[in-house]
Amino acid sequence: IAAEGWYQEMIILPDPSNRDRFYLFHAGITSSYPGLYYTIIDLNYNGGLGKVVQKNIQLHNFPVSDGLAAVKHGNGRDWWIIFKPMGVSGPTDEIYEYLLTDQGLSGPFIQHVGTGTTTNLVRLEFSKNGDQLVLYDPTLNFELFNFDRCSGLIGNTIDIHLNTGASHTYYWWSCTFSPDASKIYTTIIYDGPGDSLSYLVQYDLNAPDIFNSADTLYTFHKPVVAGFVQRGPDDKIYLSCSMEFND
Repeated sequence: IAAEGWYQEMIILPDPSNRDRFYLFHAGITSSYPGLYYTIIDLNYNGGLGKVVQKNIQLHNFPVSDGLAAVKHGNGRDWWIIFKPMGVSGPTDEIYEYLLTDQGLSGPFIQHVGTGTTTNLVRLEFSKNGDQLVLYDPTLNFELFNFDRCSGLIGNTIDIHLNTGASHTYYWWSCTFSPDASKIYTTIIYDGPGDSLSYLVQYDLNAPDIFNSADTLYTFHKPVVAGFVQRGPDDKIYLSCSMEFND
């Protein structure tokens, strides 16, 4: 598979026309496998274990940011797949969308929205009901949008925090919505002098100033480092951690 073992570079979605067939979307960030690809797996083979029936179908040949996201269409059957290209030659405010239906894949549909980014670590996350979308990256861009699941339109940008160009010693690493989309939970990594810290932080989306509503729920000290935070099928918020040791 054309992918490079990054963080959120793969998504598996069911084929709306065949419950035994699945699309694996995968992104390439570096020059080895640049672009966006998909692979189709059919479970009607090998006694239900399945096999790859189409592999590495390239949709784009430019580097894609590590943050694929998907949400169900308003009809409850089809799927929107969204991603941002990496701003190789300068900041880009483009967000790409594809629509997966029982007729196959259509798109791309390109929107210019939000702040231009250059990093390959732009993350995108949908709320549980799919009508809100958050974008964040390690350079301190943190934005909230409305999302129309019927039309795919992204709008009503709220700038929680924008990269001012000033030097910084911390960055957002992961993010997820509360089940009712009233709060956002993030992990923040501190990479400055002194003790190496990371944090689990809650933001109140109903606050007049979302950024300054930050509430630190937990502080981690190395060798424990906060990792990805994710809302599970049971609506609980799960947090992964890593252990980092110096030689």
